[in-house]
Amino acid sequence: MQSIFADPALAYAGLGRRIVAKIIDWVIVAFLNQTFHYALVGHTPLDRDTFESTIALTAMLFSLAYNGGFLERFGATPGKLLLGIKVVRKDGEPLGTGRAFARPLAEFLNVIICYAGYLFALFDGERRALHDHIAGTRVVLRS
Repeated sequence: MQSIFADPALAYAGLGRRIVAKIIDWVIVAFLNQTFHYALVGHTPLDRDTFESTIALTAMLFSLAYNGGFLERFGATPGKLLLGIKVVRKDGEPLGTGRAFARPLAEFLNVIICYAGYLFALFDGERRALHDHIAGTRVVLRS
């Protein structure tokens, strides 16, 4: 189903490719988070609740910095780069700083709704997930 608003010049990335890219990024972020926590937090005597809260907060902040930083600089995270896709604005231009960091913030909403926001891409002519709608982005094949 093609949206009347879809730009025919942009080749939108499919959900499967996006999911594989997301899994690659999750593995990278998890490894880096675990390394960070082991090196810094794991040796600090904290009570269990404080330790778990610290891990959750630093994981969220690291994920935001990872995704936002890579989107701002390269238009794609390492997972997306490996899969040949990038994130752009509606006109195909780079995101800019605000949108690059707003997109992963909007993506946290998917965590709250059990990742159901990704299903939007199955029914959207531009294959946009919920966070793409919120941030005004498109995920396209790199040319």
